[in-house]
Amino acid sequence: METTTATRSAKATKPALATKSSREPGVTKPTKRAELIRLLSRKSGVTSAALCTALGWQAHSLRAAISGLRKAGFAIEAIKPQDGGATVLRITAGPQVP
Repeated sequence: METTTATRSAKATKPALATKSSREPGVTKPTKRAELIRLLSRKSGVTSAALCTALGWQAHSLRAAISGLRKAGFAIEAIKPQDGGATVLRITAGPQVP
């Protein structure tokens, strides 16, 4: 099957899409779950609004991910400030390894 000149030139002008192979070798982006664990592991904790913003999730997705962490064995503490501010979440213990 022959390719016409017009087809060849159209293919040549399309921009190349970024693929996994175009990334730097050995450099991996942390998963959303790993990022969630990192943020929840801060001593000061983090609010759910800040987590949603940092991860680009909606509130129901965040609640599901936190539920998954609890099922995986993480102890997550919710601290409600007395002044009526936003609840702060943080991991107090990791999963128990048998």
